[in-house]
Amino acid sequence: MKKDIILSQMNEHATTAGGRQGGWAFLALVLLLALVPRAVHLSADPPVRISPTSCGDYGDPASYAANARNKVLFGRAKIDDFNGIYASPVGHLATYLIFSLFGTGLRQMNLQPLLFSVLLFGLLVFFARDQFPRARGIFFFLLALNYPFIIYGRIADQIMPMTLFAVLGLFFFLKGWDKPAWFFPSALALGLSFMAKGKIVYLLLLVLPLAGLIVLIARKEIAALSLNGRRLAWFGGGTLAVFLPWLFFIFLPARDFLRDFGGINAAAMFPRTPVNLVQSWLLKPSLTFYWTNGLLSLALFLYFLSLLLRVFNAKNRRPVSPLETACSLWFVIGVVGNSVISYRPTRHYIELTVPMIVLASLFLEQALRGGRLEFAPRRRPLFYGALFALLWVAVSSFSSIVFTDLDIIQHPYRSILILTGLCAAAFAAAVVLIEGVLVKKGIAIPRRLAVPVVAVALSMYAFQNVFEYSRSIREATYNLKLISRDFGRAFPGSVFCGLEAPAISMENGNRAHVWFPYFANWRIPDFLNAMKVRYLFLADFNREALPYWQAFPGVMERARWRARYRLWRSWFDLYEIESARVPEEIDSGDHEAEKVDREVGLPLFDPSASNQFGVRVEAGAEGAMFQKKIPLKPGEVLEGRLFVKPEKAVRDGPLLLIQLNIGKGLHYRRYVNVYDPESEVNRGYLAVPFKIALPRSRELTYNFKVIALGNYTLSLDRLEIRIRETGEPKRT
Repeated sequence: MKKDIILSQMNEHATTAGGRQGGWAFLALVLLLALVPRAVHLSADPPVRISPTSCGDYGDPASYAANARNKVLFGRAKIDDFNGIYASPVGHLATYLIFSLFGTGLRQMNLQPLLFSVLLFGLLVFFARDQFPRARGIFFFLLALNYPFIIYGRIADQIMPMTLFAVLGLFFFLKGWDKPAWFFPSALALGLSFMAKGKIVYLLLLVLPLAGLIVLIARKEIAALSLNGRRLAWFGGGTLAVFLPWLFFIFLPARDFLRDFGGINAAAMFPRTPVNLVQSWLLKPSLTFYWTNGLLSLALFLYFLSLLLRVFNAKNRRPVSPLETACSLWFVIGVVGNSVISYRPTRHYIELTVPMIVLASLFLEQALRGGRLEFAPRRRPLFYGALFALLWVAVSSFSSIVFTDLDIIQHPYRSILILTGLCAAAFAAAVVLIEGVLVKKGIAIPRRLAVPVVAVALSMYAFQNVFEYSRSIREATYNLKLISRDFGRAFPGSVFCGLEAPAISMENGNRAHVWFPYFANWRIPDFLNAMKVRYLFLADFNREALPYWQAFPGVMERARWRARYRLWRSWFDLYEIESARVPEEIDSGDHEAEKVDREVGLPLFDPSASNQFGVRVEAGAEGAMFQKKIPLKPGEVLEGRLFVKPEKAVRDGPLLLIQLNIGKGLHYRRYVNVYDPESEVNRGYLAVPFKIALPRSRELTYNFKVIALGNYTLSLDRLEIRIRETGEPKRT
C-alpha cells in the first residue's frame, strides 16, 4: 500500500513537472514566433502594399519618436511646438529608454514595437489559457502567421503598446466579474492603452461599457446595486489613478497640440453626407482589412451566423460568454466605425486582429468537434432582421468584385440597389434553408467532414500569409535609411523641415522639424526663419509645397531644388534655402539625373557630380534611371552626352541602354559599354556621346530613356540633350 502511494506521488510529480516543462516550451515557441519574423529587416522601409492609401507608416513613427531622439542627441526633448510625447507618453518613454541604451536610428526605433509585440504574445498565452484553452492552438497558429500583425509589429505607429494594454485591460475586465478588485488594474491598463495611442478611446467609452451592460443582463445582476457599486468603485479608482496625471501633466499643458494633432485627422475622417458614408463603407473591406485575412472573413461570417442561431434558439443551452460578448462588440464596433470613416488606412484596423482571430478560433474549434444543429426560433422578426443585416455586410464586403471604385463613387445609389438585391436573394435562400432544414429536421455535421475542411482552410490561410511575408522580405528596401545617412554625410549639423523630416533624419544628427497649417508648429510666427531651417523635404502626393509657398513666399523664392526621391508611392523633393533669391529653372537641355522621374535609382551625395548628387543604382536593379518625353520634327537630330560612373560588375554585359520609343514601338536602341571607345573621363564620370537620327514624316513625341540593365552598380550624374536639324547648328 505504501509502495503504491509513493509510486502515485512520483507519477503525479513527474506529470506536473512534464506539464510545466511543456508549458515553458510552448511559451518559448510562441515568443520565438513573435520575435523572428519581425526582427528580419528591422530597419527596412514599410512595405508599400500594406498601406496603399497613406504614407503615414513612413512618417508617423519618427514623429512619435522625435522627442526621445531630441533628448538623446540635443539634451532636450522639445525643440518646437510639435511634440509626440503628449500624443503617446507611453511610447515616448519606451523609445527614450531604447535610444538611451542603443543610440538613435530606424532599427532602434522599430525595436520598440518589436518588444511590445513579444510582450503581447506572452500576454496572449495566459489570456488564451485562461479564457479559451481548447481553441488556443488554432488561435496562435492564426496569430503567428497573420501578415498585417507581423508587419505592424515592427512599425512604430504605437499600435503594439496600445494593443498590449488594451488586451491586458480586457483580461482584467473579464476577471473582474467574479472578483471586483480586478476592475482596478483593468482601468489602469486601459488608461495606459489610451496614453499609448488615443484612437483606442472607442474601446473605453463604447465597447466595454456596452459589453458590461450585456454581461450584467446575462448574469441577472443588473439590480445587484451593492455588488455593482463595488465594481464601479474599483474601476473608478483605477480610472482616476490614470486620468488625473494625464489631465494635469499631458492634456492641460498640451491642449493646443492635442487639438491640432487630432483635428487634422478628424477633418479627413468623417463623411460629409450619407452618400459619402455609404461610399466609404463600400470602398473598404468590411469583414477583414487586408487580403491575407480573406479566409477569416468566411470564419467570421459563420461565427456571427452561429451566434445568431444561439441567441435566438429556444433549444440553446450554451450561453454567450463574456469573452465572446466583449470580442464581438470590439470587432463589430471597430470595423463598422473604421469602415464608414473616410480616411482609415490599414494601420487603424490592426488592433482588431486580436478579437477577429479570437472569434475565428472559437468557431473553428467548435466546427472541428462536429455535432448536430437544430433551431427552434424565438423572436423571429428580430432574428431575421439581424440575419439580413449580417448578409448585407457580407455581400457588401465583396463590392470590389462587382463594381469598380469609379462605379461606387459615381453611382452609389445604383451600387447599393444592386448589392441589396443580391443580399435579398441570399436572404431568401437562407430563410428557405433555415425553415426547411434547421427548424424541421436539423442538420448533422460529421467530424470526419469538418476536420479536412478546416485543415484545408488553415493551410490556405497559412500559404497566403507566408507568401505575402516572403514577398515583402524579398522586395525589402532601405530608402529611408540610405537617404537619412546620406543627408548626414552631405549636410552634417543642418536643420530640416517637412512631414517626413523626422524620418529622413533618424539615422543622422540633423535637427528635424514638422510644419503644416493647422497641424504642426503653425502658431509659431515666421517658423522657418525662427528655427533656422536650411533644407525642406516635401511630398508630391499631398501637394506639401503649396502651403509653404502660401505661408513663406519669401523663403520659398530662396529655395533651390536639389534632388527628387521616391518613397512609398510618391515623389519627394529636396530644397536648399539660399541667402538670395534663386532664378527660375529653365529647360536648357542640361538635365540633372537626380531631378528627373525614374523607375530605379536613388540620389546620393557625390562631391564629384555637377550638382553634388548622382543617381545610384545597385547591381541587379533594372529599369529606367532617366526618362523624358522629347518631341522631334522631320529632319531633326537628337544628340548629346550622358555622364555615368561604373563601380562594380556582378555579371558580364553592357553598362546602360539608351532607348527611344513610342508606346510599345521601339525606334532606337544603343547599348553602352564600359570600354566604349567614344567615351571620355570627366571628373570621374564617363562622358558617353550619342546621336539619334530617325526618318519621319511628321512631328512625333518619343520616350527617351536611359536604362540600367542590372550588370553594374553605377551612378548617373546628368545628361546633355540637344536637338538640331541636319546640317544646322545645334539648338536646345
